Amino acid sequence: MSALLSSSLDYERTLPRLVRLAVPALGDLCAIDLLHDESGLHRVACAHVDAAREPLVHEIGTKHAGDSTGGQGVSAVIRTRRPVLVARATEADLRAAAQNAEQLALFRSPNRAAATVRWTSPLQRSSRATPRR
Repeated sequence: MSALLSSSLDYERTLPRLVRLAVPALGDLCAIDLLHDESGLHRVACAHVDAAREPLVHEIGTKHAGDSTGGQGVSAVIRTRRPVLVARATEADLRAAAQNAEQLALFRSPNRAAATVRWTSPLQRSSRATPRR
């Protein structure tokens, strides 16, 4: 992975390749969101062990991008700059993380992209935190 990261400064090409290396070596799903000052979080790369679920992973990260000032998930990681590990998401966790009924339905769907274990960790650049899922 370090060779890939040092091979190019073009994150739009490098990050999609990075998530492909992470899945399935490190987990069933990997998504990278970047925080932009003007427009909040943007999903820039995602991969799932089941390629058919990747559009759902992308949709959750784009259509339902979190408020970077919120209290759960990526928002909490951005605010605290500390990693978060969720070993098993309960119904209460899904309700707390969902921003609306549509997103809650996506989280509950049988084909959901969410993994049982979820690790969210910030990657920091300069004085700003950049989230990684």
